[in-house]
Amino acid sequence: MSGEVVRVRYEFTEHVPLIHVPIPGRRNPVLVVPTTNKVTVEAKVTPEGRSLKLPANIPQEVVEIIIIFYSKLLEEVGIDASAEITAYIGNAAYVPYAYVAVTNAVVGALSGGIDEEILWAATTVDSALGVGDGVKALRFSAVKSRPYVWRSGEGIIEASRKFTTAISTVAVRDLSMLDEPAEVDTLTHLAGMAVVTAFRALEEKGTLQGLIPALRLANALWHALYGVELPATTRKETHAVVEGLRDKAIVLRVRSP
Repeated sequence: MSGEVVRVRYEFTEHVPLIHVPIPGRRNPVLVVPTTNKVTVEAKVTPEGRSLKLPANIPQEVVEIIIIFYSKLLEEVGIDASAEITAYIGNAAYVPYAYVAVTNAVVGALSGGIDEEILWAATTVDSALGVGDGVKALRFSAVKSRPYVWRSGEGIIEASRKFTTAISTVAVRDLSMLDEPAEVDTLTHLAGMAVVTAFRALEEKGTLQGLIPALRLANALWHALYGVELPATTRKETHAVVEGLRDKAIVLRVRSP
């Protein structure tokens, strides 16, 4: 960044890794979809010091990891800069997106803008912090307007149809694998097929109803690998298990807007 004070304002659409099952040692694809919620982040960056001031409305569970990301980012690029953040979370229901939105805004302020190349570079810092692929994939929502499939180390495939879902958080679970899976190749294949099936359904139908078979498969894999159970539900309710931060799984209720 230059020697001047930089002020930026970004308006992001909250996204979620709707279908993705993390399996240690494997790079499974992630289907990322937008929600109806908006997050606005303002950042003021000065070229001195290395302090970071965050607003009180940032969920406490992501504050620490945002601070660590900022410190690691400055270390990687070799500069001094202090940042003051203002965030308008609104009705955002997926807590990890606050981490993505704030750190994307900081990256944009330091680099002079946000593009795909800059976002790929930011994921290397995520990896150093142990952030999972489900959350890393959300970075690219800053430059995409439709659902997309992301896979670590590969390209991004964006859907041709628009699609939006409304979400609410039902439960947060600790993420711990029950046992080392014996058929890890088979499970990895099924996890990939859930994403492929969902993406095809979006391309053909563009409706939440079309995603239900893939959601059921992904949720079953979450249960088989991690023991994540869905709440009692009615026929009109649809749930999705998604990856959170710091070894957490989040159960979402999803519906058409």
